[in-house]
Amino acid sequence: MMSGCSSISQDEYNSLIEEKTSLKYDNEKLQGEIADLQSELDTIKAEKSELEQKNVKAQAKIDAIDYCFDIDGCMLGRPQSSIIQSEVSKYNDNVDLETTIYMEGTHFTSKMVHTIKDIVSPALTAIHIVSYEKAIADGIGNPLDDNLKEYVIIYRNYNDGHGSVIMHSYWYLDGNDEMHHDFFFTLYAQKQGIVDEYKRIVENQ
Repeated sequence: MMSGCSSISQDEYNSLIEEKTSLKYDNEKLQGEIADLQSELDTIKAEKSELEQKNVKAQAKIDAIDYCFDIDGCMLGRPQSSIIQSEVSKYNDNVDLETTIYMEGTHFTSKMVHTIKDIVSPALTAIHIVSYEKAIADGIGNPLDDNLKEYVIIYRNYNDGHGSVIMHSYWYLDGNDEMHHDFFFTLYAQKQGIVDEYKRIVENQ
């Protein structure tokens, strides 16, 4: 018996080869696009993670500032009868100190105000703040104990009856008696160039 067989033409074969080649090219192109999209996705995830971390830090800073204001508000709201010590002294010719210690029950809070004459340059003002903060950092472990929970330092300019706060710095013990410290500058300090000088000094230490 004779059986017939079919075959494809050379043109059809060439067409199939071209189609295969085209599909292979399209596949490689899609794989490249997928890789690019994955890279973009990884970048977006990394940026999202970084933003989340920045948000956490920013929120922590806001919470710390709020806490500082709470401490200041608490001090201002305390009656004169809670002041057990208050004195004014001179740090140097350009800086006056006012120290107030409050006591309610067995709880102590200390506030120190540095009044810096506004004739002092931003650079020298920053030097004073940096050096005093370092001195406090080196010795703060001793004054903060079970009774003295909060220690606030306020730096300000003052001249001709007008005062402008430069910076709040505060140290406190939490419920587990762990010491914390934070600070923030005011917009006034930024405008006066004190913040830039402070950063420059700290970065060069």
